[in-house]
Amino acid sequence: MDIPKGVMAMSFFEKITYRLSAFFKKIFSPLKDYKTAFKYSGLRGKLALVLSALVMGFGHIILGFLEKGLLYIVFEAVVILIWLKFGVNEIIGKSIMPSQALRVWAIIFLVALTLVFIYSYLRSIGSVIQNLITEEKTPKNIILNFFKNQFKKTGAFFQEYAQTYQSSTQKIKASMVLPFFVMGSGHLLQRQITKGLLYLAGMVLFIVYMLTDGITDLQGLITLHTEGVRSDYSIIYGLLCLAIILAFVIVYIKNIKGAKIGAQKLLNNIPVNLINDIKALKGPKFYITLLTLPIIGILAFTVLPLLFMILLAFTDYAFQIGTVPSIINDTWLSWTGFDSFRRLFDMGEYFKALTNVVSWTFVWAFFATFTCYFGGMFLAILINKKQIKGKIFFRSLFLLTIAIPQLVTLRVMYAMFHDYGPINSLLMKWGWINRRIQFWGNTAIAKILIILINMWVGVPYFMILMTGLLMNIPKDLYEYSRIDGASAFQQFRYITLPYIMFMTGPLLIANFVSNINNFNVIWLLTGGGPEGAGTGGVAGGTDILITWLYKLTMMDNPKYNIGSAIGLIMFIISASLSIIIYRRSSSYQKEEDFS
Repeated sequence: MDIPKGVMAMSFFEKITYRLSAFFKKIFSPLKDYKTAFKYSGLRGKLALVLSALVMGFGHIILGFLEKGLLYIVFEAVVILIWLKFGVNEIIGKSIMPSQALRVWAIIFLVALTLVFIYSYLRSIGSVIQNLITEEKTPKNIILNFFKNQFKKTGAFFQEYAQTYQSSTQKIKASMVLPFFVMGSGHLLQRQITKGLLYLAGMVLFIVYMLTDGITDLQGLITLHTEGVRSDYSIIYGLLCLAIILAFVIVYIKNIKGAKIGAQKLLNNIPVNLINDIKALKGPKFYITLLTLPIIGILAFTVLPLLFMILLAFTDYAFQIGTVPSIINDTWLSWTGFDSFRRLFDMGEYFKALTNVVSWTFVWAFFATFTCYFGGMFLAILINKKQIKGKIFFRSLFLLTIAIPQLVTLRVMYAMFHDYGPINSLLMKWGWINRRIQFWGNTAIAKILIILINMWVGVPYFMILMTGLLMNIPKDLYEYSRIDGASAFQQFRYITLPYIMFMTGPLLIANFVSNINNFNVIWLLTGGGPEGAGTGGVAGGTDILITWLYKLTMMDNPKYNIGSAIGLIMFIISASLSIIIYRRSSSYQKEEDFS
């Protein structure tokens, strides 16, 4: 935890000025270093600097940083497309937004996007300069290096295969050649009867499946029209067929590798049998035994449904346009490309709903995460103070909210703030109001209540977590800072907060993403309502993406294609935010400082 020398002694405004100055120096430093870097660089470096100034990412590609360069180029292309679609029309006064409120939000978004673009542009130049200064020879192209390594491994494998073949007897040579044509034949020649028969049976079953159903399932995935099969089932069967083909390819490769290993053992007079392989699964390869079932479960219950949802987004599967798959009515789905996404972004009712829902989703996720996080931290620090008596009592009291099921708590809160609930009844009885307040019928009030009630549910959880962390902070740090004249706030700012943020950084990110998908709180309190409030009539006033997705797919006249498109957008947002925020957190960047 590095504290800049003299910062603790600065006034509040001096600290703000210091940090702003450091921030702008860091941002605009590439412009200062550009001329020097260009002067002392070789031809390749000069070309990289010139291209990076013209187009983000080109400089990285010249230096060999392919993935980073492509990301910059894609980002720049997206920004340009957004400006061509929305920005130009806003500048010339021909806004395509359906309302004034959306136009204001669009302008704010464009300004923010432009600032992010400028920041990224300067960062890209700075990154190229840094790479030239450090003269990094091994660009970190994860994907490219992965394929390079696979090609190297494949080449090394066949080279070793050829060497083993050349030094083998005729029988062993036959056991190494035949597996390329008939699975298990090599194992049978090497007297691995059980394993050979299993491989052979797998090949026979695969061929029978492909001839009877497999080819039809693949055609159904392409056309979505198979006689006697619903179109949505055709997608599932097609995905299963692709999974079976992939599994067969993996087993086929294992068959060839097994034949090579068996040949090497026979050449070295090492016994080859199935019992040794089974023993290995209990010993050195025990991780395979442990991971097999979980991996199958992930593939079956996570990956396959995810792929099915993604594919549905590119079809016309929706009740309102009569494309419910049915064998009886001879109704079939069709591939429609990006039509579902176009309907979301074509400035119609879905776009208005999407902008409102997405903006509220992020506002909700932000406040739901940080109010509970800092609320729990405040309570933990307060109860942890030496002056507080009965610490166990207060901690137990707040734990009661965790012990009570969330369903019960939220439904009780809903009833309390109902139009004819006890809150309204008491206010009427005391004469504080003349008519009942629609707590859940007013969008603004409902949103505030949702955040406050979520604090009641979430703060105690973070309080217990923070209590354990506070007890683990070395007391010496506080003693040393007190001797140096640090105030209580400075101790919190430079010792307590960095320590807690480091330890809980990944949890904070996970909680933020979890709140983006927090179905229970919204649904049990408001059901996403009030319905149609400011969202074009196709979403509720307090709907977040997950509750709107539920309505689009599970309520009357479901629109599965639109729902799948929204689900795909949610997945991209959640995954991107998780990776980006975590990589920029102190938990990732400064792990050694706390080891």
